[in-house]
Amino acid sequence: MNILFHSWAFPPNGGGVGAYIANMSRALASCGHQVVVVTGRAPGLPAEETGPNLKIRRCYDQSEIGSRRVLHLVLDAAREHAVELIEGADYLGDCARLLKVRQRPPVVIKVHSCNILQVLHESQVLKRWQRPMISAALLRNWRQTRREKVSIVAADMLIAPSARILLELERQGVSLPGKKAVIANPIMPLDSGNQVEAAVPTLLMVSRLDIGKGIQYLPRIVSRLARDFPGLRLEIAGGDAYARGLGSLKKWLVGQLGDLAQYVSFLGHLEQRELIAAYARAWVVILPSRWDNFPTALLEAMSLGKPAVASPHGGMPEMLQDTLCPTALPESTAFVDHIKRFLGDRQLRRAAGDSMRLKAASAYSPQEIVSRYLDFVTSGPVLK
Repeated sequence: MNILFHSWAFPPNGGGVGAYIANMSRALASCGHQVVVVTGRAPGLPAEETGPNLKIRRCYDQSEIGSRRVLHLVLDAAREHAVELIEGADYLGDCARLLKVRQRPPVVIKVHSCNILQVLHESQVLKRWQRPMISAALLRNWRQTRREKVSIVAADMLIAPSARILLELERQGVSLPGKKAVIANPIMPLDSGNQVEAAVPTLLMVSRLDIGKGIQYLPRIVSRLARDFPGLRLEIAGGDAYARGLGSLKKWLVGQLGDLAQYVSFLGHLEQRELIAAYARAWVVILPSRWDNFPTALLEAMSLGKPAVASPHGGMPEMLQDTLCPTALPESTAFVDHIKRFLGDRQLRRAAGDSMRLKAASAYSPQEIVSRYLDFVTSGPVLK
């Protein structure tokens, strides 16, 4: 099958959305399908790359999303490569204008997370006075929000990695396409080689510094754990971010930690090799998010066989089903207690890690996801 991905998000752009498109395009190519990616420019990277069954075209800036020029770039690429299916993302709404064109291949939109999702906005609220500031920011960004909504409601087909995000959209009254399905994101096999756990109890959080990712819960988590594990280390792999009224969240978090900052290492953004080494050091991966649809960090932990404790907010309970890893409210005593059990029991960590690796291999392997994806997009009529 000839498939085109159209989204500005593609590594190094777009975070988890970009990571998904990279993994999915490579998974399809590895299974023998012809894949073209029409995506945004990235500093230092070539305008065009070609690999086995895969062509990447970096040909527009983020400011050009929705323009006539980008529309014609996509349609020209679709004709050139006899494309039978186009996949886009809700995030940024790249495909909104394309969906208005009658003569085009079918378009499937994958729901990741976007401005119309109310639980996403609420996850960013730490103080009540931030709500009007967030609302004002959304109003200023109304064009992106409109594109994202059009991408969802006008899609020929809709897929999402978790059932939870579809439920949230339905609760909001968003009209979803008739043909839709839950299809998880794939994870390419990862290997930490001969690297082993750190000598001291080490937690890892792979995330930008963000209120929605639950950084406000970290001081309490660290405080309670440090009493029983005085050698504790918490490593945070991710860049700084800025919140309305709070400024730099790294600076804010350091202030909230106070003397507890001695237990925390801010690693910043890590390249793949460094990130895998951080996973290898970790005894437990934590995800205290207030909302996460289908976090790449949890997929990576699963592939590398690392135990995790995650929040129930989003798709993480679905991901951890049939593993030995729990979910709990990040502000609860239970969240810390689950971490304590893992830190105090090496055999439990190993068993939980094995269950994670098995789930990744059976449910999220490229071959499994590609099979489910093709069954969905090629079966039955395209319903509006």
